[in-house]
Amino acid sequence: MMVINFSTGAAVPLFLPYIIQHIGSTEFMYGLFTSLFSFGMMAWSLVTGMFKQPKNLRIVMLGSLSANGFLMVSLALITNIWTALCVALFQGIFAMIFTIIKTTFYQQRVPAPIRGRVFAVRTLLAQTGIPLGAVFGGFIAEGYGFTILFITLGGIILIATTMTWFSEIYHQLNVPKDDTKMKNEISA
Repeated sequence: MMVINFSTGAAVPLFLPYIIQHIGSTEFMYGLFTSLFSFGMMAWSLVTGMFKQPKNLRIVMLGSLSANGFLMVSLALITNIWTALCVALFQGIFAMIFTIIKTTFYQQRVPAPIRGRVFAVRTLLAQTGIPLGAVFGGFIAEGYGFTILFITLGGIILIATTMTWFSEIYHQLNVPKDDTKMKNEISA
């Protein structure tokens, strides 16, 4: 999450100059661009209730994260506002897919007595990436341009996701939860 927030923290403050300078569009289109991300998240969260839980949570969760990395890289190559708007919409959809599965996993796996502490530490670490990303994004965009910035940010997401595909903890997404084992581990 820290890596994702780092990339988001670098990209979001620069979306206005990206839309106006790189794509050559208007402030209205910038507003539409940022709104479509949120709309994608909202729409998918409403749709999610109509589907059963996927059988392979690992593939769905990490696949959505990989798709977001590729979409971030695609922003570097896009010069058409309508294509950028589609990318923003799909980034919101894939971000919501990732968020729903990640949150569900923590709620199911972290024992209730320590859940608040785990979520607080997780949130603190994740939010640390935002200001670091904003500083990084400003330097890269100013020094090298938006193309290099979005390729770098997408690359960072894809590298982190590739490492996560091989991480043992994410293989547990499809393993049924065993409450007895967790309670014994907590009490020990």
